[in-house]
Amino acid sequence: MKIIPTKTNLLKQKEQLKLSEEGYVLMDQKYEILVMELMNHVYNLRSIQEELAQEFKSGYSVINKLLISEGENKSFNILSTVLPPRDFDLNIGMRSVMGVPLPVIGFEEIKHDQVDIGIFNSSPDVDDVIERFDSIINLVVRYSEVFITIWRLIREIKKTKRRVNALDNMFIPEYRDNIKMIESILEESEREDFFKRKLVKRKLSKK
Repeated sequence: MKIIPTKTNLLKQKEQLKLSEEGYVLMDQKYEILVMELMNHVYNLRSIQEELAQEFKSGYSVINKLLISEGENKSFNILSTVLPPRDFDLNIGMRSVMGVPLPVIGFEEIKHDQVDIGIFNSSPDVDDVIERFDSIINLVVRYSEVFITIWRLIREIKKTKRRVNALDNMFIPEYRDNIKMIESILEESEREDFFKRKLVKRKLSKK
């Protein structure tokens, strides 16, 4: 965009440069903070994934033990009786990190009614099955919270990086070039005016 070389425009360009440089510092700080936040959540996600894998492995192992000891039909009947209807109470809130809304999922752990399963002559593996899959449910909720958080952070990091690059590579250099150009033209204009006044003064002094 062509800028008319006036003192007013020079002041405007200097003000825009100042705002852009301050904006660059803030956006760059935001970018670094968001990246650090992202790395922490990526580490947490990997940890939860490992826990989930272990819990699934343990859960299926316990189920296999139950099936072997009680048989498929009896195991199904026991679990159908012991396990109550699953009612999930999720409370989804938000927290802000550098203006980015991140989810906070509260999960009320499911409490099972105490059921006397002695009549089924069941094995103690039933309690292990219930405990193992309750743990899996809690881990899935934690995984969902961290996964959504990572997705939102990545999206905001990309947006912030584009703004940082635009300020650093386009706006700030443009304002600096404009200031340099206007100052150069104004200085040249002042020199010309000076010589003109000096020339007029000489002519007047000769009269």
